[in-house]
Amino acid sequence: MRPTPDPAPAGRRACDSSARRMSAALAAMGVLHFVRPEPFDGLIPPFLPGCKRP
Repeated sequence: MRPTPDPAPAGRRACDSSARRMSAALAAMGVLHFVRPEPFDGLIPPFLPGCKRP
């Protein structure tokens, strides 16, 4: 009979939870960047080439 593995330690579960929250936040920002780009325009430095959004 094989021993059952111990569940993940509390620290590991907290790390997994943080990683999932961060992944969700980054995915949401990525979607919002295309859906509503105006709030992100201020993040672009002026020295980059290209035209500003009308």
